[in-house]
Amino acid sequence: MKQYNKPALIVSQQADLLIKRGLKDISKPELEKVLQNINYYRLRGYTYCYQDCNDNFKSNSSWNYIYADYVNNAALRTLIFEAISYIEIGIRT
Repeated sequence: MKQYNKPALIVSQQADLLIKRGLKDISKPELEKVLQNINYYRLRGYTYCYQDCNDNFKSNSSWNYIYADYVNNAALRTLIFEAISYIEIGIRT
């Protein structure tokens, strides 16, 4: 079984890490507020395409792009679950 040696980070440390890696267009207090609501690990999946192989953000990346991806995905998820509920009702009847 694989052992993980990374220490757990509190929200302010998570925000510091993202900003240290070059995240732009968001202040630390705003980012902390987002991380408290969304969760670092849920948001993290949306950052990969904006980072290089060393986890630093590419120069043309921005918080606005990452958040837009998150919001669009959430909207798509809502539409899909709504469609699934109609399909489920149709199958049951």
